[in-house]
Amino acid sequence: MKSILCSLLFFCAISFTNAQEPFFPQFNKDSKTWHYLDINGNNVLEIKIPSIQEINPFFDGLAAIKDSSSQLWGYINTSGNWQIKPQFDEAKDFNDGYAITYILCKTGCITVTEGILTTHNGQIIDKNGNVILKDKAQHINDRERYLFDKNLGHGFFTISYGFGDEKGVVDLKGKEICSSGDVVGPNGFIIYDEELKALRCANKYYKPTGEIILDISTYSYIKPFENGTTWGLFEEETGYDEYTYFHVLIDKTGNEIFRIDYETAAETKAFSNGKFQYLGNDGELYEYDIANSKTTLIPNNKVDNSDITIGSTEKNGCQLIYTTDSTERLIGFRNKDGRMFYK
Repeated sequence: MKSILCSLLFFCAISFTNAQEPFFPQFNKDSKTWHYLDINGNNVLEIKIPSIQEINPFFDGLAAIKDSSSQLWGYINTSGNWQIKPQFDEAKDFNDGYAITYILCKTGCITVTEGILTTHNGQIIDKNGNVILKDKAQHINDRERYLFDKNLGHGFFTISYGFGDEKGVVDLKGKEICSSGDVVGPNGFIIYDEELKALRCANKYYKPTGEIILDISTYSYIKPFENGTTWGLFEEETGYDEYTYFHVLIDKTGNEIFRIDYETAAETKAFSNGKFQYLGNDGELYEYDIANSKTTLIPNNKVDNSDITIGSTEKNGCQLIYTTDSTERLIGFRNKDGRMFYK
């Protein structure tokens, strides 16, 4: 009976668990339908919803889909059915139970010219579509106006203020935790560091209560901690308006372990067992042994990322692949084994 039931369903609970939840969408040119791959590239879910205009990967058990007829976004669950029906003008991916969505402002909208302006109101929703917190995108006072920017997970959300380039972080109750002058990419000033279990804002690390537990703001472009260390960029003034740039390896107490100049290493990778790999400015991949001051070339690993960029590692171990053009389109993913799959 169990095998019969499984064959009647698209996948049963046991096979679903083994295959892992649907992850990345791929279009089937023969059937003209979208289906989802698991992290090993297996087809595990066909989407039978008609009129799909845009479709996102699954995050936190839900995937954002734009309906072509209504031009609105909603979310489907891992059964391929609508969990939250299309009702948003814009919708971001879920993370730790919440997502940021936007609805076109229709009444009481700001018409003044100062500060950040938007035609939308932002809101945080839960997995049932309930509104948990609204932003202040239409606040008349630009000093109090802010827009929801990014869901960092763990109940933290970056915001953009209505003046200058200032960013900040609020919790689910709208309480401001910290502020920063700017946010720069995945290795920028504001992230939630999974290893330290702390919010990083302007390279200071905060507990949810707002207490600072680590301050390494001397450095810029800090990467997330991994294996007890992180890499930061340090600018050393060598003359009038002249600087030398270093990648600096830092431990959890803020102490500097090692530095390598930017002319040698374009990019550094995680430190482990006294060694780290780095991408040289010649495009070759090297490994450096700190204790022995030894550099080793890793053969047949010349890197060319001129057409694509690899995102940070997701919670399931995959890395999303984007184009490097102005659209930054999501085009595929790389799994934990290094295999790449595309839309």
